[in-house]
Amino acid sequence: MPPSNFTLPYYLADCVGDAFNCQYNTELRARSIEEIKAAVAYDHVNIKFKGSYRSVDNFDVPRSLRSIMTTTIQIIQKIGLILPIPRSFFAVLISF
Repeated sequence: MPPSNFTLPYYLADCVGDAFNCQYNTELRARSIEEIKAAVAYDHVNIKFKGSYRSVDNFDVPRSLRSIMTTTIQIIQKIGLILPIPRSFFAVLISF
């Protein structure tokens, strides 16, 4: 499990299930299971995009994406959640 001061970034959209959405304007640093559950209730990404607009050209990752994804999976497995994981998560994961 990550250290107690660890926060997991979520960038949230103001919608749920909009396949055409590309705006992720709200940043949440999840520190607890409750905050993770609140974050994943919305369309979200775990990486930052320039201008909060999701696109390949706006990809802006200051730290290891693999580390963020690994930690996310570990937390989800530990708390036993079964969540829909965004396609963008897998698209980035398989590019490594």
